[in-house]
Amino acid sequence: TGGTCLFVPVDSRVPKILVETLQIQQLLDKRVIVAIDGWPIQSGLPRGHYVKTLGTIGDRDTETAVLLVEHDIEEANWSDAVLACLPPEHPPTEEEIAGRVDLRKTRVIFSIDPPGCKDIDDALQLDA
Repeated sequence: TGGTCLFVPVDSRVPKILVETLQIQQLLDKRVIVAIDGWPIQSGLPRGHYVKTLGTIGDRDTETAVLLVEHDIEEANWSDAVLACLPPEHPPTEEEIAGRVDLRKTRVIFSIDPPGCKDIDDALQLDA
């Protein structure tokens, strides 16, 4: 069934947006992108339209996509020229793994050290 939905942006500086849609039930638990079309003078809220669905609220890939959109970060495959600049892949040896706790399949861990840092020791972790 159709009707008017109130979309709440992730960025609290952006007002809630009224959108007429026929997809209310399909969008209830989704993160979506909407565009503001106008703000009628007699309305307390702007009007907009549905652009696309990013995914289900709370899903890790969906929330990652939200962050990329929110910060205007393009998500694209690396070009062949960029990939050619990378050093060869060096997976850890069995000997290296034996002396460590292997978290590769249970957590997402990435460095937050600044570019050019000599001691890569600051990281964030997300539980999978």
